[in-house]
Amino acid sequence: MSWLISAAASVGNSPLWVKILLLVLFLLVIIFIFVQIWRYGVRRAKLPKGKDPKTELNYVAQNMKSSFIAAHRAMKDFFPGLNYKYSTPVFLLIGPEDSEKTELMNEAGLSSQLGHTVTGNPCTWSIFDRATVVDVRGEIIFGGTRGSKTNKQWSLFVNLFQRFRPQRPLDGIIIALPAKSILDQAFNAKEALTETAETIHRSIGELQSKLGMALPIYLIITKSEDMAGFSEAVSMLPDEYSSEAFGWASPYPSGAAYSKDWCEEALRELVPRVQTAINESLTLSNPNDNDRNDAILFPSSIERLKDSLEIFLGTVLRVSNFNKSASLRGIFFTGAITESQLSPETPVNRKRSFVHGLLERKIFPEFALAIPLNLKLLSTNKRVRFAQFAFAITILLGIVGLMNASIYLDDSSRKLTASVTAISASAEQLRLAHQDGLSTLDLVSVGEAVSVMNRLEAIGETDLQLITVPTTWFDNLPSQIVEVMNLAYDKFLYEEMNLWLTARGTEIANSAPDSKREFLYYHDTKAPIVKSKDIAINDDSPSPDFSIVDGYLEQLSTFERMVTNYERIQPDKDTIALRTVAKYLYDIDLTAEFVESVAPTLFGGRTNNVPPVNLENLKSAARSKMELVWENLIYNWVSRDGLVDQLVDLSSAVNIQYDKESISKTDYQRLKKIRITLGKLKKNLNSGRYDWIANKKPILTKGLDERLKTIEAQGLLGPQSKEQLIARFNEIHRVTRSRLLQFPMPDIGSVIIVEDGKLKLANHLDSLHVKLVAAELQDGRNNAKIEEKLSQIDIMIPTKAPNGQHVVWDVQVLNAALNDAKNYEEIFYQDPQISRSRNSMDETISRLTGYGLSTRIASQINIAIKFKRTPYSSDLKGMEDALSERVANFSMAIKPLQSLFEILGQNASKSIYINSTELAISEALGIIKSTDRLLLASNPYSARNKNFSKWDGATPPLRQLIG
Repeated sequence: MSWLISAAASVGNSPLWVKILLLVLFLLVIIFIFVQIWRYGVRRAKLPKGKDPKTELNYVAQNMKSSFIAAHRAMKDFFPGLNYKYSTPVFLLIGPEDSEKTELMNEAGLSSQLGHTVTGNPCTWSIFDRATVVDVRGEIIFGGTRGSKTNKQWSLFVNLFQRFRPQRPLDGIIIALPAKSILDQAFNAKEALTETAETIHRSIGELQSKLGMALPIYLIITKSEDMAGFSEAVSMLPDEYSSEAFGWASPYPSGAAYSKDWCEEALRELVPRVQTAINESLTLSNPNDNDRNDAILFPSSIERLKDSLEIFLGTVLRVSNFNKSASLRGIFFTGAITESQLSPETPVNRKRSFVHGLLERKIFPEFALAIPLNLKLLSTNKRVRFAQFAFAITILLGIVGLMNASIYLDDSSRKLTASVTAISASAEQLRLAHQDGLSTLDLVSVGEAVSVMNRLEAIGETDLQLITVPTTWFDNLPSQIVEVMNLAYDKFLYEEMNLWLTARGTEIANSAPDSKREFLYYHDTKAPIVKSKDIAINDDSPSPDFSIVDGYLEQLSTFERMVTNYERIQPDKDTIALRTVAKYLYDIDLTAEFVESVAPTLFGGRTNNVPPVNLENLKSAARSKMELVWENLIYNWVSRDGLVDQLVDLSSAVNIQYDKESISKTDYQRLKKIRITLGKLKKNLNSGRYDWIANKKPILTKGLDERLKTIEAQGLLGPQSKEQLIARFNEIHRVTRSRLLQFPMPDIGSVIIVEDGKLKLANHLDSLHVKLVAAELQDGRNNAKIEEKLSQIDIMIPTKAPNGQHVVWDVQVLNAALNDAKNYEEIFYQDPQISRSRNSMDETISRLTGYGLSTRIASQINIAIKFKRTPYSSDLKGMEDALSERVANFSMAIKPLQSLFEILGQNASKSIYINSTELAISEALGIIKSTDRLLLASNPYSARNKNFSKWDGATPPLRQLIG
């Protein structure tokens, strides 16, 4: 209890204003405790005991606030740093009560470290590893008075986001809508759907306006099992497919406003894909399995959604006074299916499909699409929060500063008052002497100078720093005395230099290196990446960027030289050293006249008044930083041209499974990426920058050896640092050599090999790069007209001509396509062993090129197809001429078509091959039918009574002739 007695005595001996301050703080604490007790009683009193709307609103507001506090407290515990609130994106989940949106989050199958922070409240926070979803109870949005323009519960909810997350309140909105509400075509059901959409429209508009954010919107149609055929269609899919996203993702830019054509476009794209998938699954399934035949009803169920879905989206996403921005990012379906029971006693197991991939790979990664809608509003939130924080810090610092100053002010003021009084007495004698006409410098006696210096020493021994002494205390003293007091007294000068030098050395040894180190993560390891601090460094130079280490060595050399100068100023009376140290420490150029005027006092002291700088305390930190700078130098040498990044790019460009029957523009870019990446690797390996890694035994280069000699000569580093740096060089050599020569690409084989004491690209990759360059040159010679149209032609080939029309083939385009395809085959399939090899990058490139070639052929065939109306008239001569022209065109086109069909068949492009061949067969049958009609119309059996007796009068002539 002695400490308590001492504290009480200190308070009792404190000045009056300190006691008043302590009393005010004690009263503030008491008031705070009473306020908390009162708020607790108010919250209990506001618990809903009846149907009072005001009481219920207060209760909901308290619960919502509690959920926000609990969620952000959980985030703070899980995510490190001061920016924990924004370490994970936050999405808002809204929808009617019967949409099963809560079950959607519970059964998503996502990795969650924190789970549901708050449950059973107006809003539930689901904090996953990659994002957080806030599930709002339906009554918060739809529970207000119908027809009312304001929803107080929703407004309170939006205000909480402004309060707790001012910098970035939300990252997206997810709307959950049950499929049953869209399928119901009754008038009452459509009215209810429109009313629901209008409420959501107003709520989203108020949310975006208050938060100042334009948020991406995702529509999820839940309970899709109510749609006919959904459960049967899903049951035929493999398990890995049911965890992916199912629906339509908007191909338009993130800021594009919603258009009523989007809904029709989404269903038009979705229905054929679903129909094709169901047909293929039914073909492969057991024909006796009648339960799965109902899956064919699913496409029709999707088409039934069109009218109601257009009404809903048009109402929610229209631009109005309530909602200035509406960006739809996709329409998706989810549903729960019942798995088969092993026995009647086994409980029914329901599995929710198409949720995990939708959230994990579609919605969560698009958090960056949310953009500020009102920068002024968003910045106001930040400024208010910053002003509050700055105000609290200012008050706290002010209280601490006052308390600290009050402790030492009394004692220090007594010492300072006595010292200033004595100095003023000396100044008064000088003033009186000056009035007698004598020079002030002549009257500065030795006694007065010693007296002034002693008083100055007393000032220096006080607890206040010299910088805190008011300058008005010295205003009445002659300028010469002020200079002597501030600079001439050797004890103060040398002690100050000692402190500044020690601080400068500590700063040099403990500061972070200029070069920054990052890491490139791949597989189960990471590679350090260091960028040169000089942006003008020549990346093609085979030498390291020695400026990384030279700058630090120069700082250490300059510091050690200044320490030597400082320690010989007084013993050697070295004015040049004095001026050098003053320039180094204070950036002051001392004039020769000034140094000469203070020299008698400056060099008249004792040598032991110069305290030496303790370098031993700095050696450990200096050596540690030297080791870090040395590592950055070596890592920069092997990473500044991005060699490891290029290896990772090559790996990501090759390791991909092509399960589709055609490829997209992205795949063409991937092929280009492989070619460019191989070219960069080849160039960098041939630069000579990595030749030192090829040696099994590490050998220091000439430049590195010279730097080690300089390091050994440094007083703060010495031979011990040299040994440590050589050991680090050897270790980096070993790790880097292993990383480059054993880069994990099992499907490719070795990427980098050692040959003739140098690193080079593996032979099979070098050969592949030559092929890709040749393919690029060949591609540049293609027909410019075809290249221009390729981006506008759909690769889907029609299977027959429209009714009343026939195909006219552009034979020139077909021949050009055939020549183009043959040139590609000559480049990539010269060696049949390579083209059929497995587990190699050549196979991947061949497959990619094959699919690309098939897509190109399909596009060129589409360009070559023109439809022309088939004439039907009584003019037999005109019909005969048209048929002759049609047969001649088909005869010229059939030869290049057959060759193109063979190439398509070899490249496993099933749908393209079938569609193109069906079109050719359909055209051939059309020619036969036209010939049949022409013969029937011309009645050849009646002409000249030839073979008329053989005609039965009913069978068409052509059919009778060909059987």
